Amino acid sequence: MRYLMLLVEILVAFCATAQDPDQLERRQEASERAVEEEPLVQESEWRRRHPLCVNTATAEELRALPGLTELQVQSLLAWRRQLGALLVPEELAAVPGWDPETLRRLRPYLTTDAAAPAQLRQALRAGAHTVLLRVARPLQPAEPYTAGDYAGGPERLLLRYRFRSEQLRGGISLEKDPGEPLSPDFASTHLYWQGTGLLRTLALGDFTVNMGQGLIQWDAPAFGGAADLASLKRQGPFLQPFLSADEYHFARGAGVTLEKGSWQLSLYASLRRLSGQVDSTTPVITSINRSGYHRTASERAGRAALGSRALGGRLQWERGSLRLALNARWLRFSEPLASGGKPYERFEAQGQQLRHTSIDWGFTRGPAHFFGEAALDAKGTLAFVQGLLFSGGALWDAALQYRHFPARYAAFDGNAVGRRMEPQNEEGLYIGIQLHPARGPHLEAWAEGYRFPWLRYGVDAPTGGFNGGVQIGWRPNRKTEAGIRFRCSTEEETVAAGLPMALPEVVRRRALRFQLAQDWGGWKGSFRAEGLWMDDASGPQSGFAESVLLKLPSWNGLRVSLQAHYYDTDSYAARLYQYTEGAGGGTIGIFYGSGQRYSLIMQYDLTKHVHVSVQGIRTLPLSRPGGSPAVDAAVTEIRTQLFWH
Repeated sequence: MRYLMLLVEILVAFCATAQDPDQLERRQEASERAVEEEPLVQESEWRRRHPLCVNTATAEELRALPGLTELQVQSLLAWRRQLGALLVPEELAAVPGWDPETLRRLRPYLTTDAAAPAQLRQALRAGAHTVLLRVARPLQPAEPYTAGDYAGGPERLLLRYRFRSEQLRGGISLEKDPGEPLSPDFASTHLYWQGTGLLRTLALGDFTVNMGQGLIQWDAPAFGGAADLASLKRQGPFLQPFLSADEYHFARGAGVTLEKGSWQLSLYASLRRLSGQVDSTTPVITSINRSGYHRTASERAGRAALGSRALGGRLQWERGSLRLALNARWLRFSEPLASGGKPYERFEAQGQQLRHTSIDWGFTRGPAHFFGEAALDAKGTLAFVQGLLFSGGALWDAALQYRHFPARYAAFDGNAVGRRMEPQNEEGLYIGIQLHPARGPHLEAWAEGYRFPWLRYGVDAPTGGFNGGVQIGWRPNRKTEAGIRFRCSTEEETVAAGLPMALPEVVRRRALRFQLAQDWGGWKGSFRAEGLWMDDASGPQSGFAESVLLKLPSWNGLRVSLQAHYYDTDSYAARLYQYTEGAGGGTIGIFYGSGQRYSLIMQYDLTKHVHVSVQGIRTLPLSRPGGSPAVDAAVTEIRTQLFWH
């Protein structure tokens, strides 16, 4: 079978548009928080149908474009002030810092035709309505379902209504996770207004709050690190509508942003119930459930058991290329949050109230942009991050970042650029460079050294490490893309088990990836192969995974795509992450053991406004290492989506 797959892949590679999954995969590797592509897809599809006018867009609107650096934002604003409006989007190629790759990637989302600001009544009439129904169910339920460990069946259900215009957005979502009873376990609603006068933003219901560089709070999906220099800086509006199915990272209440001249004031208040465990004898909060699952008896007993109140805000001053902001947040639980009894949990957030303040800044001078944030918790512990983005014109870019997150600093909902996302117990230095000549391959390289001053989960001593890599991408024409990437890392981890205080051992990892994609008429396809080699105290281990994706030409409203994965790893430690196509957006698959996975997606336009998607997934695990954490692996799964707009 393996040789047959290799033959098919070689054939497809030559008739085979690749999706770059690096951002999603790196995020999944660094965090246990589930990575969703759908909110990003929703925003991209909206911008494709309603392009952003580059002649009237504000700095905040430009920052929301994926992959656009602050240097490119400031360069475009300066160009408009000096030379006036652009006639066509292609003129962006003459703006300093706008390289051909950036223009190619963002061109579908940009226009030079300005739309008149709409009033509320016009926004209601001109908006788009969408309804989505999604059902997913494995045909062979796993043991927890058949044994009665879970309260409900293995199906996942989602019903969602959305309304959107350029100024007004609203919606409601109902969701049931696998293992939960057959009723909506999670409901979310939001109303979001974005104006141009004094009232800049009004958010009601569920929304995300994003401050500075994530040292205090950052709820929206965010990436960072490795070869993507643009994502090294957290940027985006203070308030954003909550669009994902994540049941934890959002605020529930009201938020407002007021703007007058160079000043901007943002405030929010949140009141919600959280799931977790409370020790009835003390009482203290012993754990908070951030996964959103309410399947087992203990999970259901802790559903909405905790109260949470939050107040926060930002006062910002921005003029030209200089921006300064003061951020603050106050969080109170219904009962005190208890720290764990293990040594590595000594400095975790604890108490009934958590208070944080910070200042963040951004300044552009010539080809350099400086940015950072410094934050204080209630104990007076200082954490800070400082970054630099530098543009060498259209040919090269570079970035530098230093972060200092003491072990004693604890931000409950922080999400900063680092090895662990949570800004605690980490100090590191990052440097990256991108070379993108007008012709020929483009090169990206990065290196990062870091250390953890205190213990971590599963590591019983202060440790450190190194991470770096280089990747080369090549687009010989508009329909062909190839790339190769090499990554290496050295980190101290606890490998031996059974000892009260196991000493950390050096673990070395090396990974090599090759990918090829091509658009050949109506046929599209991509091929990817990746290998991982690691050495630790238990000896050498390796992993290998390859995938092929083929999209057939559309026929009478029917679109078909096929994807196949083959994987073979020695253990769960040698697992590999790969992007997988989905009927309602892609996901990140975690591959370990040995096996194959096949996927067939059929999408059909029933009418001009109604689309249906059906996906079948067949997983054939040949072997699986013992003691793996996955208990919900299904052999066959059917996913169906009905979309009306």
